[in-house]
Amino acid sequence: MAVALKHAFAWTIFILSYGQLIAEDDTDTRIVDLETLAAKVDFSAYKNADQLDNLKLRIQELQDGTKMDGIKVRQVADPNIGFDARVVALKPHYVDQQTIVFNRVQVNQGGGYSNTTGRFTCPQHGLYQFAATIPSQLNGTIECEMVMDNVQIGRFMANEPGFDQATQVVVLECGVEQQVWIRHLRGVHDTGILAGRHHFPSFSGHLISSL
Repeated sequence: MAVALKHAFAWTIFILSYGQLIAEDDTDTRIVDLETLAAKVDFSAYKNADQLDNLKLRIQELQDGTKMDGIKVRQVADPNIGFDARVVALKPHYVDQQTIVFNRVQVNQGGGYSNTTGRFTCPQHGLYQFAATIPSQLNGTIECEMVMDNVQIGRFMANEPGFDQATQVVVLECGVEQQVWIRHLRGVHDTGILAGRHHFPSFSGHLISSL
């Protein structure tokens, strides 16, 4: 009986010791797992911070017009398109629907305006602004229209006593190869436009933004 009790006690001690060893081993394993997880979390945080830094760098590079590899590229921007032309030759009278040619070109960025035809040909699809000013001679009148591809987009008339002038400003979408110009509308009693060293008659336009 005593031997049996000693044997049972020994097995009890062995089982408890073995269980403690297993528990300690399990604890060590868990510690290792936690350390591994912590390392992954730290790496993920570092990676996210690195990605954020890269994103900030990319934004700055785009603002500067450069690629990430340092190669200089064209800055994303609308092309420079604009013109300004005046009339420097006096024409006594204009017939109905006759184009007014603004033959003195001040600015023609993009080459869209022709001082031969008096027409502006849109080189870039976009939103444009056009403006024109037409003066009348003393006690005369003149009525004009701004047209795009033969469709009226603006109308203006100078007819007050004495010298007068009329101005029209239009903002519209213009496709590639579409044309805009100024022409005399109608009226047998219209007089010629006033021209001279002051270059009062003018026609101008520019690209606001590409579409």
